[in-house]
Amino acid sequence: MVSLYVEQSAPLHTDLVAGTILLAFLLFGGFMVGNSYAGALSCVMTVPRYEKSIDTRADFLATGMKFVGSTPVWLYTFTLSKQPDVVKLRNSYEVYDVPSLTKFVHTRHDLGYIYERMQYGSFSLESFIDMYGSRQLQPLKDEVFYEIVITACSKTWSMKSVYDDLVLRVQQAGIFRYWEEGSTFRVMGEEIQRNLAFARVRELDHDPVKLKMSHFLGVFFILFVGLILATLTFIAELLVYRMQQKRLIQVVQRVD
Repeated sequence: MVSLYVEQSAPLHTDLVAGTILLAFLLFGGFMVGNSYAGALSCVMTVPRYEKSIDTRADFLATGMKFVGSTPVWLYTFTLSKQPDVVKLRNSYEVYDVPSLTKFVHTRHDLGYIYERMQYGSFSLESFIDMYGSRQLQPLKDEVFYEIVITACSKTWSMKSVYDDLVLRVQQAGIFRYWEEGSTFRVMGEEIQRNLAFARVRELDHDPVKLKMSHFLGVFFILFVGLILATLTFIAELLVYRMQQKRLIQVVQRVD
């Protein structure tokens, strides 16, 4: 049994049906143990498994990648910013035409493309982010910058309370969300939105899992089933052998 579990050669006895059944289950269980151990060993020994993920603005800047887009309008928000990382990001921004950016999405992996995440989570993308780009690119976990749209009015405006009530009613009714999702799905496609939204759902943020006894319950269950079947078969073989011996004795007695 130990030789089979460590995938070493061992003498196999097939003269009994019970022994054959037991050996078959032992072989199957041994393969499962060997594959589980080899898979866990490969997981632990392969360090790192992948290159470090780019999750934040600082991670993006540390890689030396460039920030590109089709218009310099995106820079107006942090033109006057004095934060070092924002200044570095602003200086690395490059403007290309849409055909060049479309080609870069398919051929280059050292560029970051700008997009806008809207109020209710939809992605406002430029036309060069196609279906292939939505499958190959991932949004950052942290936003690069935020923008807020405000409506300014005088404190003495007589319609101020009415306007506030209108804004609240529109937000509560979900009109903006309906407009946002309807326009993004219609213009950019629902599958592209879904690819970007679920791009990081399957990421594994934990360390390699150490093997425990719970990982071998399936193997021991197979061994348990094999032992039960082999035992029942062995008992059946004993009964058949005894019945054959009794018949043989009866035949000998009749002949005498």
